[in-house]
Amino acid sequence: MKKAILVLLFIPLFAYSQQDQNAGFIPSGIWYSKDPFFAGDTIRIYTSLFNCNDETLVGELTFYDNGLKISSLEFSLPNNCQAEIFSTKWTAKQGKHIITARITKAELVDKNGNKKPISLKYYQTKENAKEVDKDTDKDGLGDKQDKDDDNDGISDEDEIKNGTDPKNPDTDGDGINDKQDKDPLVPFVKTQKKQQKDITKNEEKTILNQAKEKTIQIAYQVPKKAVETIKKIENFRKNTAKTLNKKIKTEPKKQETKDQKNKIQDSNIKISKDSILNAPQTEEKPPLPTITSAFIKTASYVFNSALLFYSLLATVLYFLFRTIIRKITRKFKK
Repeated sequence: MKKAILVLLFIPLFAYSQQDQNAGFIPSGIWYSKDPFFAGDTIRIYTSLFNCNDETLVGELTFYDNGLKISSLEFSLPNNCQAEIFSTKWTAKQGKHIITARITKAELVDKNGNKKPISLKYYQTKENAKEVDKDTDKDGLGDKQDKDDDNDGISDEDEIKNGTDPKNPDTDGDGINDKQDKDPLVPFVKTQKKQQKDITKNEEKTILNQAKEKTIQIAYQVPKKAVETIKKIENFRKNTAKTLNKKIKTEPKKQETKDQKNKIQDSNIKISKDSILNAPQTEEKPPLPTITSAFIKTASYVFNSALLFYSLLATVLYFLFRTIIRKITRKFKK
């Protein structure tokens, strides 16, 4: 009796533990939208599912790259026993990859919408091992197979011997292909295209030299013009001083001639002896200096003294420039 009970209990557990073989992944497993593909290429990873059960199969399909999730999507397969294709987008990276897909949360749904979990035998694809290579020159051959990775006409082996970069057709970055470059390790200053647009080094040197010569000429001309201006001002001061000195010297003589004329006129007048004798004797006073003579003497003093002359000139120029600068600043403020 006890043995019979144990058999009855074991039968449903065994039945439940059996995996369903009527649904899951088809044997083809994983394939790609194009092959070969290289690092940086964006492709699609494909797989296909089937369902030969009496109910609809629903669940979640997840794609993995080296055990890391790429993407997930929910699916629903009708009970028509026909394969249905699913895919995900993936950008390949250089290196080794193991691509797989897995079904999780699998359930069978009957016509009434009732769901029951199901354990699928083919719940996961076989591991698809893929080594992604780099295609430097984009010629459809991976660098490991390609004997000339940069497609510059020189084999990778020779480039390594020469010291140039086998993955760069222009090692020195001067715009000339390594095969055509006479010295591929030293950059050429100007390429032929740039030479047509840019100035050559010799032209630049001549321009710089001309600029230097002009600046030197200007540097010499400025002091010369300044010296010439100072000389003109000094000549003006000396000539003006001489003119004023002459006027000061001739002023007393003019005064004497005037006095003599006055005496002659006075002698012609008849004056009585008594008036002459009785008249009080007074000392003759020199004539008072006029405004003109005072101005001339002052100006002569200024022009004869170089220190005083240039001090006054500097003061005048200072106030003049200050007035001009103030007017300019007021305009800008407005």
